[in-house]
Amino acid sequence: MKMQKRIKALSLIMTFALLLGMMPMHVLAVEQGAEFEHGDTYLVYAGHVENIGDQEAVSDGALCGTEGKSLRIESLMIEKGDVIADLDGDIMYRVHVQNIGTMDWVTSGRRAGTTGRSLRVEAIQIALTGELEQLYDIYYSAHVQNIGWTRWTKGTQERSGWCGSMGQELRMEAVKIILVEKGAPAPDGGGSQSFVSYDSLGDVQYTTHQQNIGDHAWVSNQAESGVTGRSLRLEAMRIRLNDMVYSGSVQYRSHVQNIGWMDWIADGGVSGTNGKGLRMEAVQIQLTGDIANYCDIWYRVHVQDIGWMGWAVNGQSAGTEGIGYRVESLQVVLVPKGMSGPGANADYFRTMTEAELRIYNSVQYVYSVAGRDLYACYNWVVNNVSYRSPVPMNMPQGYTKEQWYAIQAFENRSGNCYCYAAAFYWLAKYLGYDAQYVEGKVNMHGGGFGPHGWVMIGGKYICDPEAQHDIGRYNFYMQPVERPVLQYRW
Repeated sequence: MKMQKRIKALSLIMTFALLLGMMPMHVLAVEQGAEFEHGDTYLVYAGHVENIGDQEAVSDGALCGTEGKSLRIESLMIEKGDVIADLDGDIMYRVHVQNIGTMDWVTSGRRAGTTGRSLRVEAIQIALTGELEQLYDIYYSAHVQNIGWTRWTKGTQERSGWCGSMGQELRMEAVKIILVEKGAPAPDGGGSQSFVSYDSLGDVQYTTHQQNIGDHAWVSNQAESGVTGRSLRLEAMRIRLNDMVYSGSVQYRSHVQNIGWMDWIADGGVSGTNGKGLRMEAVQIQLTGDIANYCDIWYRVHVQDIGWMGWAVNGQSAGTEGIGYRVESLQVVLVPKGMSGPGANADYFRTMTEAELRIYNSVQYVYSVAGRDLYACYNWVVNNVSYRSPVPMNMPQGYTKEQWYAIQAFENRSGNCYCYAAAFYWLAKYLGYDAQYVEGKVNMHGGGFGPHGWVMIGGKYICDPEAQHDIGRYNFYMQPVERPVLQYRW
């Protein structure tokens, strides 16, 4: 009886082995869990999906994964179908995975990606080899989080063969793959772009010309062009596109001191001025041509007394107009269409308030009669403002003290020390000087210290137009901080 059982068991093992030997080798290559039924198919493929696991295989352009369920694909397997099983060559493929990056190429139904690690596939690349590549093209389209279906991508080992996204933290949720005869058109349907990443479509390069420095080196994609913290104006800029997948141009223009908005310039031409000592105050940048359908261009500027402003996009004005503030630095970046920008699209441009407009008009009047020389402006304040105290403080909402005090001096031609200082502060500021309005204390004729206002220039010199008006016999213009006429405390 035992012998009969052994013979029966051996017979079963031999039968099973014979059946295994009759199975096609390409089926054996498929990992366990993907039940590939080849039939009259060109290619078959299966995915491992969040909360589902390994799905049943599909073929020839059918949807693999899910749509509308917000589930990530975690791995993919692709295999030749029976129609092309005997052709020389193979289907090779790789994926870009969250926290891992681009994984190695695999073939013959092996798994590309991970399981059990909750990591999303973000992009896929497929290519053909051998006789298969000579006879067919392979196309694929991915359904990507927040984007939907991509455009059909032609398989290649080059950068253009990627489909999906990188660097955007977007999951790939489904994929369709299909073979077509060599040179045949791509399948119909799909989205406007095949691959979404900050560097997939090329880059934007830019340079600026800055006061006392000259031309900066070309930089790209959100790098800073210019220097901050040194009160140096940008005077011109140049922008160009590089290594672009799609055709098109970048256009840009500058708002320049004493000129206003200049004409549009394109593709590396100079916008602004050189050698005229005029500050750039705002910029506009936009894309034209096919690239505008696939990218947004974002940019922001660092502005005097404001700092980095918010991000503008696609032709919006960035900077200020009518305030007399210089642009000191510039950043530009290309972002795939529909993707979030590098920051908030807010507070990227400012124009004059009522108070600013009153100050601006008064400053321009002084320049018209005294000239654009700092010492001449200082003497205008000394000689044209009479002392009055107290100053009415019915300051309207939205005004700063520096504005209100200066308006008293400019429009009423009277005021206290704060008014003298504020008026000269705005005159110096609009001329481009690093001016600071200061309220502090100064030694008094009768002893002790009393409240007082003055102006600092460049942190090194004190200008005191009210003391000049009141005392007169001393020079209170550009007093070195370490050797002032009076004792200043602040």
